Amino acid sequence: MVVLLITGIFGATGTYLLAHKGKQGVVRASALLSLVVAILAHLFSNLLPLEYTTQIPVIFIGASFVGMTSPKVIPSIGFMVVSGILFSLLYLWTVTFFNGIGGALGTAACISVISTVTLQNIYTLITHKKRDE
Repeated sequence: MVVLLITGIFGATGTYLLAHKGKQGVVRASALLSLVVAILAHLFSNLLPLEYTTQIPVIFIGASFVGMTSPKVIPSIGFMVVSGILFSLLYLWTVTFFNGIGGALGTAACISVISTVTLQNIYTLITHKKRDE
């Protein structure tokens, strides 16, 4: 499970950094990195457990949707890491529930981003309240 959480972190942060710091745009960054991960999973399918070769590309692609978020919404790489973890956990917990439903990765990504923005707002309120005291 740790490998799958790390996959979500790399999917979100890699896309975010390549898109915004590397100035590649969100679609290109997501597509390029997802393609590389899918090819690597296919090439190493004989060496990795079946769970990894099937789950890693899917989690990476979904997490790359999280990484497509604007820096105006998630300005911190730390919160992007949190969002990648939330996406991975949400995906792993709901994979059987969303089976066969179109848009499941995008929905999980959206829920992860909304949750992260909520956590950011709570963090901001707490830190500003402590500073004002």
